[in-house]
Amino acid sequence: MNGEAKPLVWNFRVLKQQYEGEEDGSLIEEYGIVEAYYDEDGEPRGYCDPHVLGDSAEELRVVLRRMRDALDKPILVTGDFKREQTRPGLDGPKPTVPPRDLKDHT
Repeated sequence: MNGEAKPLVWNFRVLKQQYEGEEDGSLIEEYGIVEAYYDEDGEPRGYCDPHVLGDSAEELRVVLRRMRDALDKPILVTGDFKREQTRPGLDGPKPTVPPRDLKDHT
């Protein structure tokens, strides 16, 4: 490749994270599906925030099955919800999303 570095490659992987619980210091395990990134030798070098979280690999299977089933259902829009919603995020709540009048969308 004429001295050029190969780009990092990635794939989706299950990642088990372990950390101490804040209240009692007990070991907490959390599983997530992440984008895992690899260097030119195929060694893992980084990962993104989880796209899906669960308490076990089996729970991830259930969540993914439900997500796949969602593709066969009618799409919701924010106006379908009758009260204000907050969007949770990894860094705390996101700004409130006000409901829209149902006649505002088609």
